[in-house]
Amino acid sequence: MDEKMDYNLDNLAKLSKIKLNDDEKKEFSEHIKNMIGFMDNLSNIDTSGVDKAKVQESKAYLREDVANKDNISSEIIKNAPLSDNDGSVLISKIL
Repeated sequence: MDEKMDYNLDNLAKLSKIKLNDDEKKEFSEHIKNMIGFMDNLSNIDTSGVDKAKVQESKAYLREDVANKDNISSEIIKNAPLSDNDGSVLISKIL
C-alpha cells in the first residue's frame, strides 16, 4: 500500500468519523484504487460524437410578498371532502 493512498484513506476515515484497523485499511484501499481506476477509464472514452450538455439558465419567478385580504377559507372548505360548520376541515381518524 503506497503512502499517499494510506494518507488519503486515513484522511477519508477521519472525515467519515470511522475507525479502520489495518486489515480494513488494506481492504478499503483496494476498493478505492478500483474506484479511482474506473474513473480514470471514463476519461479515456471517446465522446467526440456526443453533444455537450447544455446548461439552461433558470429564472426564479417570484411574486411580490404582499398581504391581501382575500378570504379563501370558503374555497378551501368547498374542496375538502369533509368539513364542519365552523369552517374546519375534518379528516379520518388514523389510529
